[in-house]
Order: sequence, then C-alpha cells, then structure tokens
Amino acid sequence: MKIRVEFELTPEEFRQSLGLPNISGLQDEALSMLKDRIGNDIDQIDVNKVVGSWFSHGIEASRKVQELVASAASAILAREMEDRDPADEDDKA
Repeated sequence: MKIRVEFELTPEEFRQSLGLPNISGLQDEALSMLKDRIGNDIDQIDVNKVVGSWFSHGIEASRKVQELVASAASAILAREMEDRDPADEDDKA
C-alpha cells in the first residue's frame, strides 16, 4: 500500500508548521555585519597573496608530475636503446 500526500507550502509556512523559529531578522543582521566587515577590510587584502596561496600547491604539484613523467619517459627510452640489438638495425638497413 502506498500513500502519497502533497502539501503546497511556502518555506515560511513549512517552518511555522514544524514550530521552527523565524530567524530571518538574525540572518539579515549577520549578513549586514559580514558585508560591513568585508567592505572595511577590502583595502587591506593583498589579492596576489590570496590567489597565490590557493594555487601555489597546485602549480608546484603539476610541475612535480611533469618532472616525474619526463624522468620516467627518459628512463624508458634509455632502456629501449640499451635493449636494442645492433644486429637488428643492420638487418633493417
């Protein structure tokens, strides 16, 4: 047996039906305080420093991966060159 019940409620009506408090005033005040704080501190923020801190590890990590791949490729090519039989190259010529 399946029972399906649908309610058409606004978020405010749903919140009230559950007995939850209306904290929209508190949210508005907190958001206003945050905006004021960001507005006051925006002149002191060094954007290059912030962005650099976000990406410095990523750039360094990608550089390390490139070095690892290059060294692996070099080792594979060197091993292939050592494993080649000079007689095989004479037969191809």
